[in-house]
Amino acid sequence: MTLLIGLIYGGWMYIDRYTDVRGGRSSSCLRRLSIWSIVSNYFPIKLIKTEDLDPNRNYIFGYHPHGALTFGAGINFLTEATHFSTLFPGICPHLMILRFQFLVPFSRELFLNLGACRVSRESCQYFLNGSSGQGNAVVIVIANFFGRLAIMEDLYVDQSYQGQGIADLLIGECARYTREHGALCLTWQTSVKNHRAQAIYDRCGAMKSDRWLNYTLSL
Repeated sequence: MTLLIGLIYGGWMYIDRYTDVRGGRSSSCLRRLSIWSIVSNYFPIKLIKTEDLDPNRNYIFGYHPHGALTFGAGINFLTEATHFSTLFPGICPHLMILRFQFLVPFSRELFLNLGACRVSRESCQYFLNGSSGQGNAVVIVIANFFGRLAIMEDLYVDQSYQGQGIADLLIGECARYTREHGALCLTWQTSVKNHRAQAIYDRCGAMKSDRWLNYTLSL
């Protein structure tokens, strides 16, 4: 019986695999449960309005600091405990969370019905380019200590193929892969004398750090 239930639910997760990038299944009843107000009052958590928002536009919200388990972001944007809809009528918030949280059975249903979505380029574009209409607010939690960091250990293009844009394609593919697996940034190192490589990295939009130096201790 357990195996049968697992197979049925696994099939449902496969059929429903794109919902986390298409707005979830936000339930007004679930968002308004009194338990969220109890959680909000316990901390306490407040939402302070400083500006009216036009419901005929789409928005990107940056939430910081991350905090423990992002209770502040969850209560403010996944529930009505702090009266988001009253403060910002016509605006529908979509809290972006990591993909692995939609791979946990049953808890994924809770997140989807609270309106959470997967943090990815695809989901952000879906809300911001008008595919889901107007009045959407994409909420991205800006991490500091928390979150995945991807490291590109080596990037090498055979000399006979250099100058054809292959390095740009490789970096783009690395960025795509790490983004899909929940990484928040991709980092790598190069020699200070490798100006050709630096030109490629500058062209692809990577930011050069001026804070760190590498040291090697010979043993």
